[in-house]
Amino acid sequence: MPDLNVTLLRVPPSKPSTRGSSGGSAGTGGFSGSGGSTGSGGSTGSAGSTASSASTSSTGSSGSSDPSGSSGSSGSAGSTGSSGSGGSTGSSGSSGSSGSTGSSGSTGSSGSTGSTGSSGSNGPPTITLRSGFAAVAGYPTLAKDFEFSGSSLPSDWAAGNDFNWGYAATEWMGSQVSMTGSSASLTATQKTTNDGFPYESGWLSTSGGYSFQYGMVDYRAKMPAGQGLWSGLWMINPGYPTTGEIDISEQLLGNLRSVYGSAHAWNGNTQLWGETQTGTLTSDATGWHDYQLIWQPGLLTWAIDGVAYAQYSKAQATAAGQNWPFDTDSMYLIADLAVAGPDEWGGPPNAASVLPASMQLQYVKIWQ
Repeated sequence: MPDLNVTLLRVPPSKPSTRGSSGGSAGTGGFSGSGGSTGSGGSTGSAGSTASSASTSSTGSSGSSDPSGSSGSSGSAGSTGSSGSGGSTGSSGSSGSSGSTGSSGSTGSSGSTGSTGSSGSNGPPTITLRSGFAAVAGYPTLAKDFEFSGSSLPSDWAAGNDFNWGYAATEWMGSQVSMTGSSASLTATQKTTNDGFPYESGWLSTSGGYSFQYGMVDYRAKMPAGQGLWSGLWMINPGYPTTGEIDISEQLLGNLRSVYGSAHAWNGNTQLWGETQTGTLTSDATGWHDYQLIWQPGLLTWAIDGVAYAQYSKAQATAAGQNWPFDTDSMYLIADLAVAGPDEWGGPPNAASVLPASMQLQYVKIWQ
């Protein structure tokens, strides 16, 4: 775990930023009933056997000669027996009547199609909890659905411009935020700014536009790869830094599988305490993932793609002698892609890092 007292410290910008469903999975259709089996045809009756022909009569025998002595007159040749008339050909047996074709079995009525599952009744993603995790609150209503699929930012969001927020190497510029038609693109590039920082990048927030207290937050995003790139999907109190900060996801993108969920308490620019826990992606961060937080009274739960990997509670903080600044005020949303300096968390880019590099944000949904 990083030294949060140093690496995650963010001080207020010298120039404040401008202000800034998914439905449940469709139910599977019911099974179609199998058609009734077609009845087998009746067997065809066998044709009657042909009668065998009558046997031909044998030829009459020749008359026998008398034995020697006087020659008897030769016996007259026996008349040739008339050929027996050919036996009448037996009439062909009448063909057995063809068996009636069995009536086709009635086609089974198609099984009624199962009702399509409601899209989670347009409900929130299901979160799977680890063994031993505390139960989480249910937040069934989609309060905000921020889609970044248009030609401009959704209402309540704005790009930060020409400020730093305490990062050592990055200045936030509105020119580094663009719309692709399916997402918002936050692009980090190497360029010395007017204030002398070596990198420019994109920042989005709902500061002054939208804030909320309690619920499930679901960011869908994909990240670039590269040592020194540091992405953040997070929330702070509008009075920041006098209260708290919740990092829904931070990633040091030299490592494309690790995700960090954090909570911080501040007094002015001094961090009072920080708690960071680590999750692991099942596939690397360059693909689309959902980064989720359930924020309820006294408890924070972090999840990736619907699987919870971390919790931290007010009871734990109190037991450690820490205050709990997360049940007092609403918070607003931030998304950014920083480039770290030599003394920042994760370290700076190296020779293999490729800039420009972009983080894509597809949507942010709030369930309450």
